[in-house]
Amino acid sequence: MRKRIERVLALTVALTLMALSVACGQACGKRRVVSKYDQGYFDSFESLVKRADYIVRGEVLSKYCDSRSLRIPSEFDEVNGNYDAETVITVYSIKVNESYTSSCESGALLDILVEGGETDKVIHICEEAPEFSVGSEYVFFLSQSRLFKNSAWLLNFYQSAYIVDAGEVRSGGFYGFEITFDTLESIKRNESGNGADS
Repeated sequence: MRKRIERVLALTVALTLMALSVACGQACGKRRVVSKYDQGYFDSFESLVKRADYIVRGEVLSKYCDSRSLRIPSEFDEVNGNYDAETVITVYSIKVNESYTSSCESGALLDILVEGGETDKVIHICEEAPEFSVGSEYVFFLSQSRLFKNSAWLLNFYQSAYIVDAGEVRSGGFYGFEITFDTLESIKRNESGNGADS
């Protein structure tokens, strides 16, 4: 019962904040964009791990919003001049404290890109997009960006980010998997060829 009350309160707060943001945007003369980003769900932890380019534990160092083109230019764009399709994204810069895949090194700086945010001209609300706190530590399951260097996207909004709290990994969403640091270390061992399954 308590979890249900917490969920209702969280949803109420989110909707109130969204309404306030929209009202402020209209009062400030900013263009308002609302989108829903449906990436689907992973039906097993193994499928999430298999799909991830990066599995990292990192601390959020900073957060900012930017307007970027998310299109990979094509021959059609060059002929027709379609270069102005930009999307507002929130960029979370993290320091990788531990990497569980060989594709990213511990100590690296990585930008995590999340659709939505606010710039001088646009308020872009992406429904159900997660927010991360500067100074907090998370475990992320990421897909490498093909457009931006040292950048990655969450595999989905529901199962790809876990907060590190009091030495434990906790799911930030309703659909997250139960994982531990031992689970993450076994991923690292298996990838390096030292695991029992190798």
